[in-house]
Amino acid sequence: MLKTLSFSVPAAWLLTGSMSASGALAQVVPTAKAPADFMQVSRLLTGHPEIEDTLADMAWSALTRREEHFEAGYKALVDAIKSSGLSDFAALEQSPVMTDAALKATAVSLVSAWYLGRVGEVLDRGEPGPDFITYTGALMWRPTIDVTVLPTYARGGPGYWATPPATLATD
Repeated sequence: MLKTLSFSVPAAWLLTGSMSASGALAQVVPTAKAPADFMQVSRLLTGHPEIEDTLADMAWSALTRREEHFEAGYKALVDAIKSSGLSDFAALEQSPVMTDAALKATAVSLVSAWYLGRVGEVLDRGEPGPDFITYTGALMWRPTIDVTVLPTYARGGPGYWATPPATLATD
């Protein structure tokens, strides 16, 4: 006989958030709208035109929530990109935009968010962690995507790490 399971977490939370290790809801819904040029700037700085537009508000929200002066730095970065006429990733490194430490720091924060798929440090379980943007869409996986299986779940089943693989087991 099957028993009905009941959960103390409202169903709406399951659609909009996830539980943190401490049991508190870690909100994953974007809290701010990205500027209209955010994805264009993101693609220019990363050199990846395929970044998903659907992640823009999540990335912007994470960056502005975690970095106090990101919004002002972003505006200055956009102005510098426009005034320098920068329109190609290949020219980024030698551009005047990258010679200014504050502009470069803002650019590195933005690029890091896309490459890591998160903003903020991963901390011990009991501490609040980073704001996640995407896992499987993080650019860090792209260089080896043809051979990397993205570890999105424990493929060996729960507790698989407790028993050494047969190839390593010794008598």
